[in-house]
Amino acid sequence: MYLDLGSCESVVEFAETVKKTETRLDILINNAGIFYHPRTMTKDGFEMTFQVNYLGHFLLTQLLLDLLKSSQPSRIVNVSSTGYRHCDGINFDDIHLEKNYGQFKMYAQSKLAVLYFTRKLARNLNNTGVLAFSIHPGMVATKIGRRMPYVGSWIFRWIINPVVGKLFCKNSQQGAQTSIYCAVEETLHDKSGSYFSDCREEALRPVACDDVSGEKLWNESMRMLKDWLP
Repeated sequence: MYLDLGSCESVVEFAETVKKTETRLDILINNAGIFYHPRTMTKDGFEMTFQVNYLGHFLLTQLLLDLLKSSQPSRIVNVSSTGYRHCDGINFDDIHLEKNYGQFKMYAQSKLAVLYFTRKLARNLNNTGVLAFSIHPGMVATKIGRRMPYVGSWIFRWIINPVVGKLFCKNSQQGAQTSIYCAVEETLHDKSGSYFSDCREEALRPVACDDVSGEKLWNESMRMLKDWLP
């Protein structure tokens, strides 16, 4: 089914189709992401990287939450990144980074937002039978980095970069393993809200454990998406 995380209208249409055609939703993996994208505002009025990497998933999860609850035991897996470490916190005064935009800066903020979202989601879903996890898939050799600058033009793009990718990156199958682990591993029932990398739980840095900011981001996200939420 078609889904564009950069369009709230598309997210709503997709969720409605799922609810009409599916009687159960056992696993929701929020995996879509863009990286090093030039600053672009979507037709919904949100910065593109922030919407695709975080807000779109937030909206989709909210719209499918009742189906997830009725299908319990069920799980939500949110794909974040170690890139969150490069963000000192959510800039609530300029959440779309109009004043000081940087491609990686926005990427890091969006991935920190995913961690806040997951921890808050886990608290909200306590005792519902729905578990929520965040994960870092590792460096995966996909086209997500296609917008990064390459010194030396085609030599770096077509020769050096593929070699570096094979040496230091996972392939897509390897990159999916932590998401799959959190989706099906039976021993994780008391780990909701936790963060995993290479199929192991990993401690978050203090900036990602700021649940006061997480609560604030949740409320701000609900406000921003009020026109698309029931």
